[in-house]
Amino acid sequence: MDRGRIISRYRVLDRIAEGGMGEVYRAKMATLGGAEKVVALKVVRRDLAKNDEFASLFIDEARLAMGLSHANIVQSFDAGRIDDQLFLAMEYVAGVHLGDLLQACERRFQQPIPHRHLIYIAVEALKGLDYAHRRVDSNDRSLGVVHRDVSPGNILVSWEGEVKVADFGIAKSALRSRETTGEQVKGKLPYIAPEQLRQSGVDRRTDIYSLGAVMYEALTDRWLVDANDSEEAIRDILRGRFPKPREINPEIPEAVEAIVLRALSTDPSARYPSAAAMRQELERYALSDGYLLSSTDLADFLGAIRSDSVHWSEASDPGSSERPRSASSADGALENGPFNALLGAELRKLDTADGYSVFTTGEVAGLLDVAALGSADVPPPMRRRRPFGWLLALIGLVTVLSLYGIWARRSDPIETASVSEPQGAQLQARQPQASKLEEDMPAAIEVSAPVVEPEASASAIDEVSSSPTVAPAPPKARKPSRQSRKRVAPKAAAPTTPPPEPAYVSVNSDPWSYVIIDGSRVKTTPLRSHRIEPGRHQVVLQNPEAGLERRFEIEVDPGETKRLSVDLRGRP
Repeated sequence: MDRGRIISRYRVLDRIAEGGMGEVYRAKMATLGGAEKVVALKVVRRDLAKNDEFASLFIDEARLAMGLSHANIVQSFDAGRIDDQLFLAMEYVAGVHLGDLLQACERRFQQPIPHRHLIYIAVEALKGLDYAHRRVDSNDRSLGVVHRDVSPGNILVSWEGEVKVADFGIAKSALRSRETTGEQVKGKLPYIAPEQLRQSGVDRRTDIYSLGAVMYEALTDRWLVDANDSEEAIRDILRGRFPKPREINPEIPEAVEAIVLRALSTDPSARYPSAAAMRQELERYALSDGYLLSSTDLADFLGAIRSDSVHWSEASDPGSSERPRSASSADGALENGPFNALLGAELRKLDTADGYSVFTTGEVAGLLDVAALGSADVPPPMRRRRPFGWLLALIGLVTVLSLYGIWARRSDPIETASVSEPQGAQLQARQPQASKLEEDMPAAIEVSAPVVEPEASASAIDEVSSSPTVAPAPPKARKPSRQSRKRVAPKAAAPTTPPPEPAYVSVNSDPWSYVIIDGSRVKTTPLRSHRIEPGRHQVVLQNPEAGLERRFEIEVDPGETKRLSVDLRGRP
């Protein structure tokens, strides 16, 4: 759309972003008396605007968005149709979205955003979400608003330190005239909650999970799950399988980790019951640790890095700098055929061993929570081993009784005493002592310890077997032979030095690029803590859309994380 184009009472200034559904422009709204206001104008593609179903969904978005009026939510104040075009006028936020801010911190400081700023941003976002979750209609009935797409690109931060949640385009609410089909999973893969994948119903706790995933990424400089590998990501989300934040970044406060992990519980009932509850927990931590949570403090931080060679995206363009994650469509809904087939297959792999039983309705797969049905009579896993343990005990008892019967039938008390010592208690007491000695003894001593010659060992064994009533000397000659076989054979092959620690590489680029390491394409930027072998590696960054390429050689030491931040256009 050309600069200066007039849409209703809005004059287009420049384009902020372009997506699968349309474009977002910075525009000026003309009012009575010549006063003007800068707005963000979302304009739907003409072909989609002609689609009745899509037009209905867009009107639902406008109806919901214009009904939300809160300082921590991007305001929408006008919508309409001009000829064959649909548009939505929104508040223009002069700033950046959280995704860009995280990348800027990586470029400037080579580390995640400071904790106090992240906590402030999360607290403010939770205020906006709590307001939306509590919205009611004119009859005081809950609207059941759930954002369903909380992600770094939808959390905007103004240069003045204001925080606003954006884009309720796929939100769930009672205001919608229709809901999309059950075969569609809505959200972006790194931030999507398990119940969204299971299609088992969403509520306010779904947004809490997504915000927990956003905080996890901001704290650790890596996604909660690898969105470039959809199959593995689905498995990890459904099973809650990911490293704890402090395992990646030990500098994260334990209290903050605990808050994030609670928000990321796979069971919604284990999460915070509301956005307000999570906000209060973060505020209590900040107060106890002496953090100053204020827009002024955040604005000062933004001002310090704003002048750097960081090419910011416009904040009113949610997600403009984020590459589409794997199967994500342009509007964030994971609804294409390959993704649904993959999701259905992964859901069916889960069984009651994971606490769920698979059921299907038509083509839509879901999960039934076995624990929710009160399966109290299901034995714990260890109980399955008990019958085998009782069997061993019974065998041992029979053996003891048999030995006792043999002893009782003997007439010579001296011979019974001699036989009992090597075959009974004394040998049982010595064996664990020898095992403990072997564990504690260094390998060098074990190898150089004197060992009975094979001939001597053989003769000693023969002597014991032919004369069982002889005094305890035979066991003494026999024990070194048994120990020498145990010590030397297995431990000679054991490695004497531990394997080297792995190394990691993190890569960011402007614009985005494919990361190719040693000739193999890995992922797209931003690449977070990718594991590689220590040593030299060839790294190539390619953006085929812009025809850009940069090549590097890096050397990484064991345990080191090499960070690269590259401007592919070569700007200073």
